Order: sequence, then structure tokens, then C-alpha cells
Amino acid sequence: METDQWLAVKKGPQEIYILTDYDCGSAGDSFVNIARKSDKVTIIGRPTRCIIDVFNVVSVDYEDYTFWYGISRVNKEYFTYGEGYAPDIHIPWTRNHLFEDVDMMYIEDNLIKSTIR
Repeated sequence: METDQWLAVKKGPQEIYILTDYDCGSAGDSFVNIARKSDKVTIIGRPTRCIIDVFNVVSVDYEDYTFWYGISRVNKEYFTYGEGYAPDIHIPWTRNHLFEDVDMMYIEDNLIKSTIR
């Protein structure tokens, strides 16, 4: 018996915006590095920290401080430090970032609204 089966497929997003900043390091850097290879992705904000050397960070608490260290290391050929991944659209940090989401407002005002019109 032959049966026709239809699979409902929803169309995925056509544009993806990723906000980055200097505080994006390690796993954040890895995510940006992979995501930026997609034609759908636009990176917005400031360069990442670009510290991709160790993973699986654990901590040891002492009286006056906490010591953090990675228990997994990246192969030297993939090691990066110091040169963050530059955004496609650079938005310099200002004091306004302390009071409002400047980067998200840029996306809403300049990118999303322009595609809806």
C-alpha cells in the first residue's frame, strides 16, 4: 500500500543578528567563529576578546580569592589570543550602553524595520 506523507516544514530565519563585545571570550569566541560562516549571520557590536586556549574551566576557592583554570586545552594550531573576531557592523561603546541597549536599538531601527517595510 502506497501512502503519501507530507511533512510540514517551517521556513527558518533569513537573517540572524549576533551581538558581540569584548566580554565574549572562550566559548563565546568559538560560537562567533562558527556562526559568522553562515550567510544569514550578521555580527554586530565590538570585537570579541578572542581567548580560545582552554575549556572546561573549574575553580578552587581560597580565603582571599578564587583561582580559575582550564582542564582542557585547544590544539596549538587553533589557539588564538589577542585578536578578537571583528563585527560586520561596529558600534563603538559609549556611556549610553550603561542605560539602554544601544546595539539592540541599532538592529531594531536600521535592520529589522528596513526589511519589514
